[in-house]
Amino acid sequence: MRINKRSGLYVLLVLFVSSCAEGTGNETGSVDKSKSELENRTENIENIFFNIPSPVETVNILKQAGATYEWNLPLDPKKLDNFSTMVDQALAMGIYGADLNYASVFNQSNDMYMFLSCAEKLGNKLGVGTVFSKEVTDRIEENIDDKDSMQVIISETFWQIDNQLMDEGRENVSALIIAGGWLEGIYLATQLSVLNPKNGEIKQRIAEQKYSIENLLSLLKSYNNSKGLIEIISVYEELKELFDQIEEKKVSGEELMEDGMPVIGHKIELIMSDDLLKKITQKTAEIRADITN
Repeated sequence: MRINKRSGLYVLLVLFVSSCAEGTGNETGSVDKSKSELENRTENIENIFFNIPSPVETVNILKQAGATYEWNLPLDPKKLDNFSTMVDQALAMGIYGADLNYASVFNQSNDMYMFLSCAEKLGNKLGVGTVFSKEVTDRIEENIDDKDSMQVIISETFWQIDNQLMDEGRENVSALIIAGGWLEGIYLATQLSVLNPKNGEIKQRIAEQKYSIENLLSLLKSYNNSKGLIEIISVYEELKELFDQIEEKKVSGEELMEDGMPVIGHKIELIMSDDLLKKITQKTAEIRADITN
């Protein structure tokens, strides 16, 4: 279902880029230049988008790293009424979507119902509530105890939301949903790292977000003239400054695979001190608090 969700959003982004290029001039040179710029921008967006981990991927990776379900980490459903603007509602949709995946991976059916309800109410506020049809709710009822089926249903539901936003020309809302989901994934990971300070795998997964935050900011900046995005970009830039401090070390002599054949190459090792992890944890919690309070 990762492919469905991402390909739907990728089409959404391409259409947005195409619309920006319309009416750029009638001269051949201008048209050719515009086409070239469009192709380059489209390729950049493709690279950006496919390198942002989805909430499903983030939570699954955390579980594989030995994380557990902590009931007090997801966003309290009682805070739903705090979100009054489109920007806040879209970010909250991403946050509750990530929490829904977190609960799903650990088969927490009661919490799943709560977070799904939050997503549905936010969907109504954002004008995409029809996605949560009776057919969807019936499927959830039938598969609530089946983790794999639930992740498929969750992914399909959010993919349909993306498609509707695309059809309505509200691509910036999708970008905000992605930003909220990514932030919640980092929040869960950093808080779980605090609870499991000796778990090196969780720490490594956090360090790897050094690259995904670059991609996320590039995506958000594609819509930086949209209402409410400038402030969000600014606070995410502050977090990126911390991720930029994670060191890259080239380890040579590693046997890698290329086209099915082993080759001797280099592997990048990411080095993040405990002090830097603490700063990233604090900054992530601050940004999340600012959004949700």
